Amino acid sequence: MPVSVTVRGEEVEVPCVHPAQLPGSIPPWQPVPEPHDENKHAERGRVLYGETWLRRRSAAIENRNFYLYEPDRQYREEQKWLRSLEETVEGRRFQGGLEGMAWAEYWAMISYETKLVLEQDCQMPGSGQDDEGDVESEYDSDIPDPSGDMRRVQLKRDRVRDGWDLETYHYHVLRLENRLIAERRNKYEDAIGDEQLRKELDELRAVFVTINSPGFLQSPDHVKSKAIDLYHRKRYYLERLRRGEPRDVVLAEQRREEEQDEQASPSSSTDNDRTIQDDGKYKTCLTCIDLQPCMRTPSQLFKPTVLGSGPSQPGCCLIPW
Repeated sequence: MPVSVTVRGEEVEVPCVHPAQLPGSIPPWQPVPEPHDENKHAERGRVLYGETWLRRRSAAIENRNFYLYEPDRQYREEQKWLRSLEETVEGRRFQGGLEGMAWAEYWAMISYETKLVLEQDCQMPGSGQDDEGDVESEYDSDIPDPSGDMRRVQLKRDRVRDGWDLETYHYHVLRLENRLIAERRNKYEDAIGDEQLRKELDELRAVFVTINSPGFLQSPDHVKSKAIDLYHRKRYYLERLRRGEPRDVVLAEQRREEEQDEQASPSSSTDNDRTIQDDGKYKTCLTCIDLQPCMRTPSQLFKPTVLGSGPSQPGCCLIPW
């Protein structure tokens, strides 16, 4: 029968809430599919966490601005909400923390024999001397540690340094395991948008390679103009997205411009046998092919009276993009 739980201040209906998993026991729910399969993962989550989880997770992945240089903050907040719900349903969240009633009940359920095993597992390898040195606590470290092995060792050092008893140490171990689970699940979700961004960057690089190929300069001007315009348009809008402009606004503007270009061929002008494409957003010398987006107006273009070495090859006009 569905039950209601509170997740980050919000009431959510879930299929059920499982009791905390005792050390050495097998979880009562289906494990996460490995290797990761997104369809199976989503269906598993729908059954285990409910329709609200599935809806919000799908929306978070779809609406994520994966173009940003910095992580999408709204997307990250949604991931925190999802991970909190998962911890609650799986019995991995203890209301009130180490001092709460939920934790006290959980710790009382662990047998004396199991606690002896936990005590042995938390010993530092080696001589047992306090050799933590100047190693930072894992909570302050920025060192990548996807497996969690470095942080597990650090917790053992923290226990010696801070004088934790077995109960306190085990509580921090579970917190660390929760964090590692969250990191893995975040990585699954991140990979969806990251793959789409990688494909778009690969497409941009492919156009760049084309317009820098040896035979490209021998192509007719209208062919060169179209290819270079495509490169600059993709790069121009991609850079706007990566700077954080609203994705729906930028993509809508890009689609409108592409539709307009389908109806009218791009204009070009010739000056001293050098073709300059100029639509007010990006400009390219089709001789030197300086592939940098430009926000200047045509009147700001600078051409020296004496031709010298251009950005890419001798004898090209110098245009400061």
